Amino acid sequence: MQLFPCLARLAASGALLAIGVMAAPVGAQDASPAAGAGCTAEPRDVDELVNFYFSPEGTPLATPAATTFDSEAALPAGEPVDAETEAAVNAVVMELIACFDAGQYARAFALVTDDAARSLGPDMSNPDEDTPDEVRALLEAQIAGTPVIDEPGMEPGTQTQVSPGRDVRLLEGGRVGGVWEIEGDAAFAVLEQVDDRWLVDEFLDIVEDDAMAGGTPTP
Repeated sequence: MQLFPCLARLAASGALLAIGVMAAPVGAQDASPAAGAGCTAEPRDVDELVNFYFSPEGTPLATPAATTFDSEAALPAGEPVDAETEAAVNAVVMELIACFDAGQYARAFALVTDDAARSLGPDMSNPDEDTPDEVRALLEAQIAGTPVIDEPGMEPGTQTQVSPGRDVRLLEGGRVGGVWEIEGDAAFAVLEQVDDRWLVDEFLDIVEDDAMAGGTPTP
């Protein structure tokens, strides 16, 4: 499956989120294993997920490019949320990553919006997951508890270290956003309420300017 680069290196079975994040150190004392939060979400319907990625004829569908920001200072601003909301969105992000750790993609997708699910998807360059039947078989095997390690370098039992969200803020349209640090990588997650549940709607890429960081102008 396509990998969320910060989780591709970390999660036990990988994640599907097709976005990147910029390294940002985080103290070990501020992080905790996401797997400890547990992955208890009911799995999303597999046929629904397959239809997000393929046409009825089996043709792969295009996925939107991820939004990027040059720095955390450029992220959408907003007023701080209350403690209850912050706890609720933290729980969702922790469980989402715990589901990726557990190799339970369909359960992870139950914690994201339809738009987010559509932006995720299989790696069409991988001959093992470039057809609807192959993706369906992978997701169903995971739900059934069949061990599936589909990403190189992924070790069973890995627990991704995740710090609580910081600077969690209310955004336009009633959405909520904050910065989560995952094994030292920072991502801006945006969540929205759907039927009284908080669901992850986006992970925004924070791309620091390497030229500025290194003091060397970009050609």
